Amino acid sequence: MLNEYQSVDALSLENHKLRRELEEANRILNAIKQGEIDAFLISNNLDDQVFVLKGADHIYRVLVEEMHEGYATITSDGTILFCNKNFADIVKAPLQQIIGSPIYRFLKPHDKEAFACYLSSSQNSFKVECSLKTNANFCSPVILSASKITIEEDMLTCLVVTDLTEQRRIQMFTRIIFNQTKEPIIACNSHGQIIKTNPAADLMLGNQLLGNYFDVAIPLFLESDGTRYTLKQALEYDSSSGVEVTFVRTDGGSLNLIINAGRFNPEEDDSVIDCVVTLTDITSQRQLYSELTRFDRFNLIGEMAAGIGHEVRNPLTTVRGYLQLFQQRPKFADQREQFTTMIEELDRANSIITEFLSLAKNKRVELKPGNLNGTIHALFPLLQADAFRLGHQIQTDIGDISTLCYDDKEIRQLILNIVRNGMEAMKVSGLITIATYSENDKIVLAIKDTGTGIPQEVLDKLGTPFVTTKESGTGLGLSICYRIAERHNAKIKIKTSTAGTTFFIKFSLP
Repeated sequence: MLNEYQSVDALSLENHKLRRELEEANRILNAIKQGEIDAFLISNNLDDQVFVLKGADHIYRVLVEEMHEGYATITSDGTILFCNKNFADIVKAPLQQIIGSPIYRFLKPHDKEAFACYLSSSQNSFKVECSLKTNANFCSPVILSASKITIEEDMLTCLVVTDLTEQRRIQMFTRIIFNQTKEPIIACNSHGQIIKTNPAADLMLGNQLLGNYFDVAIPLFLESDGTRYTLKQALEYDSSSGVEVTFVRTDGGSLNLIINAGRFNPEEDDSVIDCVVTLTDITSQRQLYSELTRFDRFNLIGEMAAGIGHEVRNPLTTVRGYLQLFQQRPKFADQREQFTTMIEELDRANSIITEFLSLAKNKRVELKPGNLNGTIHALFPLLQADAFRLGHQIQTDIGDISTLCYDDKEIRQLILNIVRNGMEAMKVSGLITIATYSENDKIVLAIKDTGTGIPQEVLDKLGTPFVTTKESGTGLGLSICYRIAERHNAKIKIKTSTAGTTFFIKFSLP
């Protein structure tokens, strides 16, 4: 009877011992599932199989857990033995759901086939850019770098996963900026050869840039001294910023630009971007500044004209009257020719004052509805007579235009001034063409001559009061034209070359 009781006690102790061992085993299994120890567990319908990763130590685990990339150890059949937290973050799944599962679960069909071929081959290393499927029905772009190792008799694959999500986001952001920016951007290699341009560069400079050398395809000249700008010289100190240059287009026109260039990857590889050039178009700002400067001069001279014009004209009228009186007296008969010359010079001075007064900002204009074609038709006989006298021809090219509010007398003066300037600029048998046409919401009056063109140094100052290239000119004719245009809310544009000059007077429709 005593032996039976001893047997029960022994069984109780053995049961207690087995319970402790079972609890310890469960704790170990849970630790394995959480990736806390260097082993892995594969569960199936029969039982759980535990595999210890031999040779792994604490330093190895710390290294793998602290690395910024994802990491996984894989068997030859694709089973994940171990992975770090970064791998779990990339595929957006908990560790316990990853360890023991096949790697193919996270690969797309095409990538599955390629990876399976690698695992079954004798190839030691493998690297591919692909996408890993996640639990959130999302694909993360990654680079898989795999290397095979043999531990005792087991062939394992160490897989390093580099997440490219943020890199792709930055690339897309950069691409959007590159394509949408309004400023031209040109990328060149270390030899100055253009390898990439954005749409703004193609629009401004033409779409035949790729493959050409920057200095050949884009001729630039320094505004400071007119010498040639070269990218190679500009990048001797790795950067060139805020340089004002002029770009001469194939049609003869020019653009004022600010160029910024910088190197960031000095390599000899022709396919690698070595420097980036940005161009800022300041042509409109320059033109606006020029117009504002001219208007300031107009305003100053206009104020002077309004203030002193009448005061000067009154004494001149008195002097002219006395000269006419003296001219008729018998005792001055021998000096009548001199009196005539003085009277003519006074008349010329009076004419200049009349032109001077036309620059007055507050000059009153009578804007009435009319058609420019009618004004040109009425003025044409007078212009024909001038052309015939100087040995030239004149013609009209009248278009169908809308009614416009303007001062007929002032527009006549504008046409006369520009046409006569054109006739004086032409040699014998020149041709003047007066045209009208509609352009968007504007009516355009175009006056073209076949002269030798206007030099750039004169063109920059055109319309400035008292600036003239004529020996007997006053320099007020075109100044008056600009003032008339201003009073009619119109703009004067000029296109000139050695084949002739065209003045475009663009009137805005209400």
